Amino acid sequence: MKYKIILIVYSLSLILLSCNFFEDDGQNVVDVNDFQGIENLYLVGTVISIQQVMNKMEGYHARGIIRVNIIKSNMDDYDPRNKQANYYCLIKNRKAEIYEHPGGLKKGDTIILDIKDRNITYYYSNGELGGLRNIWISPKRFFNFIKRKGYQKL
Repeated sequence: MKYKIILIVYSLSLILLSCNFFEDDGQNVVDVNDFQGIENLYLVGTVISIQQVMNKMEGYHARGIIRVNIIKSNMDDYDPRNKQANYYCLIKNRKAEIYEHPGGLKKGDTIILDIKDRNITYYYSNGELGGLRNIWISPKRFFNFIKRKGYQKL
């Protein structure tokens, strides 16, 4: 009986922590499809690095940070960190960090990000189409994790 109670308390603790129950920093948490502030963003860039974010326990082992040099964009700057807890990308000084599944992308590949159409298109450095994917915004816990680890560069 004692072990069952310990197991129940442990399980409830994990559930509460994974839901960020205890954490309220006052920042707005947006829905996975709420691209406020970048609704019409169109960006073309060359991949300069990929950072895989590994934390299978919290459920985002396939997400990562795609860092790009911007070739063309209809926005010069975008940084919602002071008001939003989760977001799709950061743009600053002709560079962008995109919080997305990197798939088979490598340094030198090209991405075309079209928020209006809710997709990202990848081209490998040899010009071959790498893929087309629908996009969505990662949950707050993903951003809490990458901030704790110091992964953001912009």
